[in-house]
Amino acid sequence: MTTAIEQQIAAPWPLAQRVTAGLVCPGGRPMVVRAIEGLGLEDGDRVVDMAPGLGITSAIVLERGPRTWVALEPDPIAREHLERTLGGSGRRVLDAQPADSGLEDEAASAVIADALLSTLDADGRAAVLVEAARLLRSGGRLALHELAPAGDDPEAAEAFAGVGVTPLAEDDWRAATVAAGLVPVGSLTGRLAMPSPGEVMRRAGPRTALRISRELARDGAVRSRAIAARRVVERYELWLRSALVVAEKPLVSGLRRPRRP
Repeated sequence: MTTAIEQQIAAPWPLAQRVTAGLVCPGGRPMVVRAIEGLGLEDGDRVVDMAPGLGITSAIVLERGPRTWVALEPDPIAREHLERTLGGSGRRVLDAQPADSGLEDEAASAVIADALLSTLDADGRAAVLVEAARLLRSGGRLALHELAPAGDDPEAAEAFAGVGVTPLAEDDWRAATVAAGLVPVGSLTGRLAMPSPGEVMRRAGPRTALRISRELARDGAVRSRAIAARRVVERYELWLRSALVVAEKPLVSGLRRPRRP
């Protein structure tokens, strides 16, 4: 039997919970563009996207025309939406957990995690990062686009922990990639620019928005968790920042190549 803790480690939040809480694309398009620049994405890259949800960040990544794009998305509503809106030649959406993709070793030259790790506990974050490192070829890069605290506020940190959200400082996100065997090559903290839940629902379109609304009406547990998280975000939004870390899988253990322009 799977315990609640194991579920938290293994799986992202359901899409309905993510959208209602508003924890999507923390730094907005500017930070995603910086992530793409840090990855050095080109048309020959093979990208693995960890639980992209509605694919707001994914759509920006796909503007660069990578050779392949694979989304690991366990939520059925999100999968259907991604397949319908972002599917196409060289693009796959898999029913898979970010911590256990089932893909072969070194399947990717770039891996992206956007607003995912902030909603997992320490073991969950570590498991996803280890999987990302396994999927990357030597010299491949990981981009994390996550939540960070604006300063030391124990009350805010406790409130977020109570709804299953852990914003980490830029240095802590860097350290998490190091623990997975990667080498940070760049990082920054920026302003919070998350789209509102209403804006996210509009972007989702009527079909997906209706499915999300039905899921919230059907599943009281998801609805209550989502509302609780949204209330905390609204109360402490000024305490939040966005963080970006780009880390590389070394060509040789202990060594790394120079940064690409």
